[in-house]
Amino acid sequence: MKIQLICFSRKTIIHTLVSIMLLLLAASLVGQVILHFTEHHRLFGLIYLFNVDEERNIPTYFSSVILLFASLLCAVIVLLESKERYYWLILALGFLLISMDEFIGLHEKLNALVPSVTKTSFTGTLYFAWLIPASLLVLILAILFYGLLMRLDTKMRESLFLAACFFIGGSMIIEALTAPYYEQFIVNAIPLPFIYSVLTTLEEGLEMAGVILFINTLLHYIHSHHPDLSIKLASD
Repeated sequence: MKIQLICFSRKTIIHTLVSIMLLLLAASLVGQVILHFTEHHRLFGLIYLFNVDEERNIPTYFSSVILLFASLLCAVIVLLESKERYYWLILALGFLLISMDEFIGLHEKLNALVPSVTKTSFTGTLYFAWLIPASLLVLILAILFYGLLMRLDTKMRESLFLAACFFIGGSMIIEALTAPYYEQFIVNAIPLPFIYSVLTTLEEGLEMAGVILFINTLLHYIHSHHPDLSIKLASD
């Protein structure tokens, strides 16, 4: 039994992911322009369907899929590497959890849990209280992975650092900037302004770009360190 394998180059994969990302961001932003500056608030459900700030829609599925893809690539490296495999295992499990969280929004439960545990009411840029434990986790991971980064070649180290900056910049820094707007929306029932939609689009765009850059780096790493790697499917 012969099985024909279809192979895609790294450039084809990345160009496809970037194209989808740009289309989704553009669709979301256009939808928000229509929502804020016209009398159309649903547009047959399309505004919600492509809004990057909503859950369980097309942008959410895309983000979840690319995060899962990144997790699988880290798992492949775990199987291939005899050294440093525990670092890659942590990354594989971490991106798997983030992929699940992207779909079901587990981190949002921390917005109520953190104030409850600390007996503190957070406002302003810390209104999304999950940013506090997330910042601590990022610091711990930075210390933990410093050794691995220093042992990688310069190009890969810079690519991983840039990917992390994009992802953390979007998921945490821009999130903190949007928090005061959302707080006013919740507390004073003030409609979310268009700038909030611009910021959330930027937030999700940076997150997606960070993950895609990470995927590109992983694909390059696998190809450069294991150029003879191939997948063979055999019949029973």
